[in-house]
Amino acid sequence: MFNNILARMGQGLSVGQQSFPYNIGNPVSTYLGKSIWTLHSGTKKDDGSPVSIFSFDKTKNQSKIDVAKNGFKRAKTIRHPNFLTYLDGIEMDSNIYIVTEPIQPLDDLIDDIKKYDNAISWGIYQIAKALSFLNNNNNLAHGNINLTTIFVTKAGDWKLGSLDLVSDPKDLYSVLKNHHDLIPVKYKPPEILKGLWSHLQESPSYGIDSWMLGCLLYECYSGPMSKSEDVRDLDNIPKQLHQQYQKCFSSKTESRLNPQKFLESSYFQNIFVETCVFLENITLKDNFEKESFYKKLDSNIEKLPANICKFKIIPHLLTAFEFGPINLKILGIILKLSSNLTPEEYSTKIIPSILKWFASDDRALRINLLENLEHYIQHLSSDLINNQIFQHVVNGFNDNPTLKEMTVKSMILFAPKLTEKTLTQLLKYFAALQKDPLPGIRTNTTICLGRITEYLSDDLKKKVLIPAFSTALKDSFVPHANAGISAFLFTINYYNAEQIATRIIPELSQCLINPDRSIRNLALQSIQKFLTKLEKMIETMESPPQSQLNSNNSSTEGSLNNSTGSDGVLSNSIGWAMNYTKKLVGNEQSSNNNSKNSSPSTTYNNSTTTSPINNNTFKSTNSNTTSKSSFQVSSSSSTSKSNNNGWEEDDEFDVPPVKSKPTNNNSKNSSKNKVHNSDDDNDDDDDDEEEKPRYTTKKEDLPKMVTKPSTTTGTTSKPAKGGLVLKKPETIKPNTLVVDDNGWDNNDDFEIPPPTSSKKQSTSILPTSTTSKKSVNKIATEGWEDWSD
Repeated sequence: MFNNILARMGQGLSVGQQSFPYNIGNPVSTYLGKSIWTLHSGTKKDDGSPVSIFSFDKTKNQSKIDVAKNGFKRAKTIRHPNFLTYLDGIEMDSNIYIVTEPIQPLDDLIDDIKKYDNAISWGIYQIAKALSFLNNNNNLAHGNINLTTIFVTKAGDWKLGSLDLVSDPKDLYSVLKNHHDLIPVKYKPPEILKGLWSHLQESPSYGIDSWMLGCLLYECYSGPMSKSEDVRDLDNIPKQLHQQYQKCFSSKTESRLNPQKFLESSYFQNIFVETCVFLENITLKDNFEKESFYKKLDSNIEKLPANICKFKIIPHLLTAFEFGPINLKILGIILKLSSNLTPEEYSTKIIPSILKWFASDDRALRINLLENLEHYIQHLSSDLINNQIFQHVVNGFNDNPTLKEMTVKSMILFAPKLTEKTLTQLLKYFAALQKDPLPGIRTNTTICLGRITEYLSDDLKKKVLIPAFSTALKDSFVPHANAGISAFLFTINYYNAEQIATRIIPELSQCLINPDRSIRNLALQSIQKFLTKLEKMIETMESPPQSQLNSNNSSTEGSLNNSTGSDGVLSNSIGWAMNYTKKLVGNEQSSNNNSKNSSPSTTYNNSTTTSPINNNTFKSTNSNTTSKSSFQVSSSSSTSKSNNNGWEEDDEFDVPPVKSKPTNNNSKNSSKNKVHNSDDDNDDDDDDEEEKPRYTTKKEDLPKMVTKPSTTTGTTSKPAKGGLVLKKPETIKPNTLVVDDNGWDNNDDFEIPPPTSSKKQSTSILPTSTTSKKSVNKIATEGWEDWSD
């Protein structure tokens, strides 16, 4: 019979434990022996959320079952923000369980809390509010206030627990009177020590708790008490607290400190307490009060503990920001505080709000987001930025000047997390922004491009950098031109020798004649650095393979031997010139023999005639002169087709190809004399005076190489045997500039165009005027002309 009863009890206990929806973890070792309850960490079975579980073993503490049951009842019935939050509880045959929010005993954390100024005052304020509610509103006494019966949440709030002795002190059969042995002796007021319970019936309900509140203040500032007389030491008690502290230990219970009046003390007038109190009542405050509070909070945020910022201030601010009017001060504070959150906490608490804010049309909100980007960019993943945020950010490129400026600057922080596809899209916006009417936008765009170069692919660097920075050099706004030169220097390691020699140095050279001294000086320094780098790169260039050199030498030597009959002593670099010279000399000799009996006349292209050139006007001194002259004729003929500007370095010496076969027996001498006319020395200064007027034509009036009419476009006139025919000369007008697309023509060394006039522009980097609004699609299609397609 008895065995059946035990079996049923065990079966019922098993069923009760299975129905308990919480997992009971290990006990908190520091709390063991300090209470009739055992404190455990635990989790909820449904979602794994953390909780704290108080467990009372009936079998081991049968004498205190009434106390445990009283505590269980008070925990369920007393609901106040400053008391432990009751979540669940169950009474079984052998155990009583009380489930609360996750907490830690104050006794374990008091040393850490002391490190922050006024942190203790915030805890005392909360305990005083709890006692005021219990004593004044409910006429109950706690009866056991000390460091072991107060608990701290993860948000830094102090919560009053251990409600086992809560009762009416005027009740002669109260739990407090029957079980006061659970109170440590050092905390007992004189009435309990002396057993003056009848005196307590006439005392206010806060008489017992006020004495214990004074003991709590002592231990918070001076450390653990060893005996009740220790409370007379005021050395570590704050001075503004002395009066209230001494009043707690008054010999008359009715003269002791009322917790309600204690809340009005100047002791609680500090930034820590004011901040937490304001946040708890923020929904009741008007806009003016909120604005004043946010300004004060922003300047004192470093004085608050991290756990309070994380679990108390941020949740309150998020609620106020989402459900109240938009206040940009709140956003800045939230982003600063949230930088200390873990990735998991940030992804659940802050990121959803950030995505919502970026999609907002409120300009002030978006500007504030970009200004505080450095505080939260590290918590945003690359996928999140490229897929959900960037599409909203680029709208700022087409907005008012202030938002456009902030959007450009923010790209420095966004660039490391952008994909190549997104960077390509960004560079198209930059190309359009370099043509923005506001000079500050153009300047900051160039600076930003230089800063994000390291994140561009090699292909994008090759296509974008030189055209973009060259565009900046041509800007009349001095800071933009300087930014372009500085950008070239900043990215000097990304260019090869060919780019430096053929594109960058020529572009920088144009800045050497800029009217502004700062641009000239910076350009000169930049060119020197690029030349130094180019010199080092040239030294490391590899020569062609030896096999290729041998093959070229063999081919050239064989050609020379076959054409001239020489023994291969001549260098291969002038072999082709010697070959052509011998052929030309042979043609001239044959022409002399055939023209002895012909009439002396010279025919010029386009029916233009001049006085005949005397056969003896110039004389060849040696065969080397003939070779040299023939070399020049060949070179001129080979280049006349490709260059039509008539003003290359040797154009004044070039001789046009022969149009038709001459009939003058002086054609040979005419050819030679025309060739010798290209010599710059003074070998013929002693010629007859009558021949000098024929050659008084100025250098710039020399015949210009021209192409044939359109009917014979693409063909080159062949020289007739035995003479040269000149084309009609064209006079080059002074100050004529041949302009091409890149601003670097062959004659730029001789003709410098005057500076173009432009309207005076503002020098402010951050423009304040508005600009015309373009569609985003239009901006996206514009770009630097050699890469945007």
